[in-house]
Amino acid sequence: MRNTDRKMWFFLGAGDIILINFAFILAHYLRFDTISFSDSYIFLLLVFNFSWILVSAMFSLYTISRVDHVEHIVYNTIKAGFTHALIITALLFSIKASEEFSRLLILYTYIIDFIIVILWRFIALAFIKRYRVSGYNYHRVVLVGTGSISHQMYKFFQSSQSHGFKLLSVFYYQEIKENYDFSGVDLKDISEVEQFCIDNKIDEIYYAMGMKEDKIIYDLISFSDKNMIRLRILPDFSSFL
Repeated sequence: MRNTDRKMWFFLGAGDIILINFAFILAHYLRFDTISFSDSYIFLLLVFNFSWILVSAMFSLYTISRVDHVEHIVYNTIKAGFTHALIITALLFSIKASEEFSRLLILYTYIIDFIIVILWRFIALAFIKRYRVSGYNYHRVVLVGTGSISHQMYKFFQSSQSHGFKLLSVFYYQEIKENYDFSGVDLKDISEVEQFCIDNKIDEIYYAMGMKEDKIIYDLISFSDKNMIRLRILPDFSSFL
């Protein structure tokens, strides 16, 4: 995991934990008109926190793809919330402590937590998107190929919806036959791709050429594995009948 990705993981995770604790404290105040906790409620709060850490790992809540839609992320968070509630309920019944704790407090906690965590997720994702658009936390990528598939990816990387991908170069094979505009990035021969990736610390290579170029594909796979660079193959089947 890159350092910037760790920061995003911590940013979202720390926010959730803070809000869970805030929701619990507020619910306790609404139910008992005090924020002075007994030992049993301190125990319950600790269980809330550790259970959420477990659930967030189960659902990979903080491993967010750069092309994930907000709706999918929020839906995943809601599923995690229901799972967390089931774990808490099952745990309280298993230790026969369901009567010891106020059910109204637990209900208040989940209502408050649901509202503020979902709101926090929207705010956090908007902030992360703005952060990436400003030129931070981006992935360095290159394109191999100059056909229609490659040009579609080029337009995506150049758009405001690129979610933090920075296209550094496009590599062509033998000669550029297609009449596509790749202005704004350097066009280089494919023989330079390996050295360029090493010199510029490339994170991902996007292969967008025909699937008949076995030697090129094999060399890129071997090079990517040795240098821990992610290779994504976007096959162009236009060369097939």
